[in-house]
Amino acid sequence: MGSGISHLGSALNSVCGRRQEVASAPATQPGRQTGECGHAGPLSGLAGMRWTRGGSLAEEAMPAPRRRAGKPAVSSRRPASTSDALVQMPACVRPDSSLSALPSPLLGKIALALRSPDLFETFNHLHALSMTSPELRAQVLGDERLRYDHLQGLVEVANTLAEVLPFDRCAHDMLFSLDTMLTLLSPRNREHIVKVATRVGDGSIEEAHKARMLVMLVRGAGQLTESQRERVVSAVMAQPCRLASLTFAMEHWSEAQRERIVAAAAGAEERVLVDALEGLGAAMAHLTEAQCDRLLAAATSLCDQASRADALTHLCAGMKHLSQPQRERFIDAMADLPNQAKAKVLAAMGEAMAHLDEAQRARVFDEALFGTSDLQVLLEAEACALIGMVDGMAHLPPAQRERLLDTAIGLDHAKFKARVLARLGAGMESLSEAQRDRLVDAVMGMADQDARAMSLAGLVGNIRHLGISQRERVLAASLAVSPPHVKSQLLGGFADAMAHLGEVQRERLLDAAIGIGPEAERAVALTGLSGGLVHLSDAQRDRLIDAGCALERPRLRAGMMAALGAGAAHLSEAQRDRLLDEAARLAVPRNFSVALKGLAAGAGALNEAQRERMVGLVTGIHIEEDRAGAVAALGAGLAHLSESQCERLLASAIDIRPGRSWRTVGRALKELGVRMEHLSPALRERLVRVVMSVPDEQAKRAGLDGLVAGVAAMVENLHRLWAATSD
Repeated sequence: MGSGISHLGSALNSVCGRRQEVASAPATQPGRQTGECGHAGPLSGLAGMRWTRGGSLAEEAMPAPRRRAGKPAVSSRRPASTSDALVQMPACVRPDSSLSALPSPLLGKIALALRSPDLFETFNHLHALSMTSPELRAQVLGDERLRYDHLQGLVEVANTLAEVLPFDRCAHDMLFSLDTMLTLLSPRNREHIVKVATRVGDGSIEEAHKARMLVMLVRGAGQLTESQRERVVSAVMAQPCRLASLTFAMEHWSEAQRERIVAAAAGAEERVLVDALEGLGAAMAHLTEAQCDRLLAAATSLCDQASRADALTHLCAGMKHLSQPQRERFIDAMADLPNQAKAKVLAAMGEAMAHLDEAQRARVFDEALFGTSDLQVLLEAEACALIGMVDGMAHLPPAQRERLLDTAIGLDHAKFKARVLARLGAGMESLSEAQRDRLVDAVMGMADQDARAMSLAGLVGNIRHLGISQRERVLAASLAVSPPHVKSQLLGGFADAMAHLGEVQRERLLDAAIGIGPEAERAVALTGLSGGLVHLSDAQRDRLIDAGCALERPRLRAGMMAALGAGAAHLSEAQRDRLLDEAARLAVPRNFSVALKGLAAGAGALNEAQRERMVGLVTGIHIEEDRAGAVAALGAGLAHLSESQCERLLASAIDIRPGRSWRTVGRALKELGVRMEHLSPALRERLVRVVMSVPDEQAKRAGLDGLVAGVAAMVENLHRLWAATSD
């Protein structure tokens, strides 16, 4: 059915006159909006704006969009009704299209099958399909699994931003999200970005910035044409030091391009090869056996032992795709390394153990047990090697697990022994009950308190795998730790473990946390335990809130309110009111913003009056910069606010006056942009316009960074929704 749908998509493009412009079309032609349509969307006014060197927008001439002869313009904007759709349908499409005669369930399947990773193409196909008949239009617009309106808004915002973003000077954070946004861009806008990034030596763009743009295009290679990929590959390979970036998108390169990359890596200088192997090791599924062999040969022939260890460490990720002889060569090369270098490779072998045969696993395991030494450097190496074996413990036979436990318990150096025992605790589901008992005994027998606390942390995190008596031993030992800075961290780590403790045990834990003397350490323990509110009784939650409100330092109290606010779903209405009261009493705006950030994370549990109060606390701040900072802190709660509340927050953040400081405003605009998914389409449009009108370049960059990140987040959420609703 897949090929049939593909042909359907092509036919729809042809029928509805929505062929994209050829790649040679001017990349800077303004005035064209979503779907390459002649009818611009509500943000079209920004399409003729360009970022000047001073950071402001300037109007450009807006020539009429070119139109292919005989092809009518098709609006990308959804008509208000089905009758409007009939009016705007191209003349070549008849309302009685044969597709409309298909049963409704089949129409739905056809529409769903048009979804693809290329969101711009998906939008084009769905739009074209919706124009073929009223029945299909109703199907496309009404199917929640398609989210057509959501997709249309994304395409519009992304292409509007692409028209105005200064790609030759984008901030690094902004570029980091652009690879995700590529899927929404029209072919013309994608071509424009590729042209800017691959422009050769004309001095219009700094080489370091060009390299960052190329990395972004490599990450988004799946959205480029074969010709564009070839230009990107060639541009990166012209700078050998950047070769490693290509290795993280091997699945998108052609066979010839992969061969060029492997050949360049195998023949590169030592450091370039090691860096490239980090990506190539994880991408071996896309390489031939001969290519894997060349990379293994290059890695094992490195002269420097540390570099050879690094190279072999990277190849561990591709162990599954090495042949049996190649795995033998890998183990031989590792065994030839001195212990310190060997330990680095062994530490990365955990998951790779699953792809070795029994004899190979035995060899690797024996290499990890290379004996103790009085030299600390070798002790540390041994601890790293043992941790690697612990990570692969699920693939070891019972006898080797027993030897591993024996070796860990027998380590002499307290610090390194604690690291290994903590890792064993975190993975003790692979140990037998008797082995778990031995592990607990070993931890309890450690004389060094700091080392014992480190080991206990591993047991606490996996306490569900211990019996009732062993849980009590772990709790008692944790409560007995004396150094406050150690005890606070350990007790704070019990948040999830409380699910496996009894009521009395939780009470003792809470008593111990509240009883820690130094206030800063006490706050660490209380804040940590706040993550386990769901496991506490109502009375215990009251005690935790009381202890948080009793902290004298406002900064610590604000952090406690944030932690409690994030768990508001497990608090009573009265307890939530107490948190809001306490947050309102924080005089320093920075502390208030800290508390507000946690309350915003739990805003979904607040009632309407509490959310209104929270918004009122923010909009009532008189100092503009402080108010903008509070708006940024409240960003995480936008999903649970009404449209009018979001509008008030946006208005209070962008109260632009002459002479003000723009740094905080930029932060607020960035936070709103990141969470733009929770704004209405009208507010998103307003936010884009506001960001583009900010006169301060740094604040504008921050706002643009947020908008790009927000679009990227919406793309990822849309893909998740589609994956969850796929047949």
